[in-house]
Amino acid sequence: MIFFKDVYIALIPPISFVILNFLSYRYHLVSGIERDDKKELGTLYYPISLVVLVLFTFGYINKPYIGAIGVMIMGYGDGIATIIGYKFGKKKLFKNKTYLGSMTMFIISFLTTFILLWIFNPLHLFIYSFIIAITATIAEGLSCKGLDNLTVPLFTTFIYYLLITI
Repeated sequence: MIFFKDVYIALIPPISFVILNFLSYRYHLVSGIERDDKKELGTLYYPISLVVLVLFTFGYINKPYIGAIGVMIMGYGDGIATIIGYKFGKKKLFKNKTYLGSMTMFIISFLTTFILLWIFNPLHLFIYSFIIAITATIAEGLSCKGLDNLTVPLFTTFIYYLLITI
């Protein structure tokens, strides 16, 4: 998001993925991205959240780095947490969430936020990174059926926006 200058150009990738992911979900085009549970629409939710973030950060506040926080946390934090949780997580927190996966989500979310804020807005760097990492971890932990692909990027972006405007 930080590399785009025009909202319309920035919308092309997420809208394309909404369409492609829907077609894949509907017609089983790319089995590697589909879940076993057909009620889980996470592959559609993530590009939809990106569309919302692009519109919000370009159209409303004109600070794309804020939307990038949610995008990067979801991409790196949730992605790495899932791998670590499934591969090494033994103790369940609840449902299919593990302590190790949730700790990984927190750590990666903190580091991602810290790096982005260090580059773009280092005011209250540590505390804001901590708050956003907690938000991401809770949103991911409480979400089910792929809804974390909406809740994590949208909540983390919204909470950071509230932190800097209040």
